[in-house]
Amino acid sequence: MYTKDAFSTVALSGGVLLGLIGILGMRVFVGAAVMGRLPLGWREWGQFMFLLGGIKSRRFQLLGIAWFFVCGALAFGFIIAVMLYGQRTYGWP
Repeated sequence: MYTKDAFSTVALSGGVLLGLIGILGMRVFVGAAVMGRLPLGWREWGQFMFLLGGIKSRRFQLLGIAWFFVCGALAFGFIIAVMLYGQRTYGWP
């Protein structure tokens, strides 16, 4: 495997992982907005990801939206930083 391919793989997998963390975290916060509280145990974390219904707490809903966009920005930033580091270190065009 070439070094350029390794950097591409690291950048893509890290970006995808941050994106998934953003989506799952957003779903947990939306579930918390529906229930009006944060999940207490591990079982509730899974249940909160699939909750739908009326919103009781707007604060948790806004926190979920912010979580999603911040994780998306971090994913793009991570991908760009890894690729720029590889370009500067190994001098790719």
